[in-house]
Amino acid sequence: MTRWTLLFAAACSGATPVEPAACDQGAITLDARVDAEGPRLVDADQAHVGIPPQGGAPYTAFGIVVSGALGDETVLQVTGDVRDADGVVLGSVEQNTSLICANAGPWAGRWYGGEAHIRYWGQTLAALDARAVTATLAIERAGVELAAVEGQFTLVSSGGGDTALVGEVRE
Repeated sequence: MTRWTLLFAAACSGATPVEPAACDQGAITLDARVDAEGPRLVDADQAHVGIPPQGGAPYTAFGIVVSGALGDETVLQVTGDVRDADGVVLGSVEQNTSLICANAGPWAGRWYGGEAHIRYWGQTLAALDARAVTATLAIERAGVELAAVEGQFTLVSSGGGDTALVGEVRE
C-alpha cells in the first residue's frame, strides 16, 4: 500500500495586515448607553424599564463603553443611581465589570464592558413608568472614581405587567 502526503501552502501577496485597535490611549472617559446599545446616556430621551426573565426587581440596562489609558487592570466597578425630580433614589447599581478592547465593530478602539443593570428594589413597573429621572453612572478602580456621566430621561415600562422583558414592546 502506497501512502501519499499532499502539502499545500498558500500566501497572500500585497495584502495589508489589519492592526487591532489600540484602546489604551488618552484620558479615561465613560460612554454609557441606555438600553444597552441605544443612544448615549447624555443624549437619551427615554430608557426602558422591565422585569428580568428570571423575575425580581425591575431594571434598566446600560451599556458600558470606556475610552482611555486603563493600563493592565481592566476590571472596574460600575456604580450609579437613578433619582426622581425630588432627588429620591429609585434604583442603583454596584457591580464589577471586566473590560475588553474591541478591535472591530462600533466600539473598535474602545474598552467594552457589557451591561450594567440599575435595579429598582421595592418598585413596580407601574410606579416607574413615565417617571422623569436623572441617572448617574461612574467607573471606579479601588474606590477611586475614574470617570462619570449623567443624563436625564423618562423611564418607559416595556409593558405586559410584571412579566415583561426589557425593550419588549407589546401592542
